[in-house]
Amino acid sequence: MGALLLRRGQYYLANLNWMLGYFGMFFILVYGWDGLGYDRFFYDRDMLAGSPAWTPGVGTGDSPETFFAAAVGFLTSGVAMTLYLDGVYLLPPFIAIMYFWHSASLRAHGNPVSFWGDGPLWLLSYLAGVFGVALGAAIFSALVVNGVGALLGVGDHVARGLGQVPAATGMHVLSYVIGLPLALAMLWLAVLRPGALVNRILAPWCLDRAPSTPGHTSLQRA
Repeated sequence: MGALLLRRGQYYLANLNWMLGYFGMFFILVYGWDGLGYDRFFYDRDMLAGSPAWTPGVGTGDSPETFFAAAVGFLTSGVAMTLYLDGVYLLPPFIAIMYFWHSASLRAHGNPVSFWGDGPLWLLSYLAGVFGVALGAAIFSALVVNGVGALLGVGDHVARGLGQVPAATGMHVLSYVIGLPLALAMLWLAVLRPGALVNRILAPWCLDRAPSTPGHTSLQRA
């Protein structure tokens, strides 16, 4: 899909295409299939005696205070350390491959590239796209899906998981069918449409916004 969009000159949409994978990963981690993805993510059984298996609500509790405490504690958990290590050896190759591909394309279009002049801004754009746009969109979408579920009569997810309230599985599934397209439509109109905020963030990776002078990448529309 990305190659097809590039051939058609849809450079911004081609960049949204690779970010879609990050969005999907983050949405599963934040919300998952039962609204409790975040609770599973923040639960590290190896930090507890006997390594008890996860149960709904055990990861973050039932209040903002316990959620915040779980989020802070997670930063030093074994799972977090593994993710930090993964980032050390996974992110640099991803970024390097994108840099070489993009710089080769720019040169092919007659735009000189300076590693120290363009590289740092490309890196910031990439990180902002992954951890700002994709993660932020996943969190927003999870909130919308959860809100739609509440309107459809879906009960508290922890209580559902523990069997304390009816599962309402049909309405829960319907909340995804309605909520995800609704959230993405809202995001498109607010920040994703061409010329909006995300387009400016990803501008260094769009050939139609390529730098006009060596060593400088503009965030403004060419």
